[in-house]
Amino acid sequence: MEIKGHDHQVGNYGGHLKCDACDDRSYSHGIHCTDCEFTVHDKCVFVFSTPETFEHRSHVGHCLKFLTTGAPDHTDPKCHICGKNTKRLLYHCSICKLNLDIDCMVDDMCARAHLNMSWHHHPLLLLDFNCKMLCKVCGHSDGYGFFCPRCKLMVHDKCVSVFDSPEITHPFHVRHPLKLLTKGAPDYIDPECHVCGRDTESFLYHCDICKFNLDMVCVVEYHRQHTVTPVALSNLKVRQTRRKDHRRYCFGV
Repeated sequence: MEIKGHDHQVGNYGGHLKCDACDDRSYSHGIHCTDCEFTVHDKCVFVFSTPETFEHRSHVGHCLKFLTTGAPDHTDPKCHICGKNTKRLLYHCSICKLNLDIDCMVDDMCARAHLNMSWHHHPLLLLDFNCKMLCKVCGHSDGYGFFCPRCKLMVHDKCVSVFDSPEITHPFHVRHPLKLLTKGAPDYIDPECHVCGRDTESFLYHCDICKFNLDMVCVVEYHRQHTVTPVALSNLKVRQTRRKDHRRYCFGV
């Protein structure tokens, strides 16, 4: 598999992994490069879409270069801002022989973010998505769109029009309108989508009466596949089943 911004082929990596970009060990999916010997969470792959060199405000005058093989020999491996040991992925100044870890680079990205959107509570940047950066609306990768460096949230530029529909009617839940939520499912309900079972995360359509969630991918994919809305869906029933102690919903007419 090819990742934009990296010269080598990478492979998928499963299981609880130690990420070479962040300190989070709870995330279990990522990529691995055998040439550079790094492993990176899927949620951290955005670093390959950032500039290969950039000027950090703490080190004005020299550009820092993105490295994937750890701190160079004869340099202090500690980040010159936070003092933590850097990992395989870092930014480096070859003139001053100093290193910057990814977390401190992300802090700088947060400070540079300036696009304020009504559908997200943090300022956003514009980035080219790579093949592991999935849009939270359509579920697809690649393309161009908005990125929150703090939340690792990604939304294609072409998908933001969905936020112009604060309330919809949908064949998967014909009894009541569904309202758009942009800060996740309410605390009183399981955050899973009641159609596909995935975690709804930040964006979903929700029925407060029935406590029903529909994730954005299910909304978008349905309308892609059905140019005409089916008429006889008023008898659609929802029945609850259990599988591996997680709630799942099946639909039947």
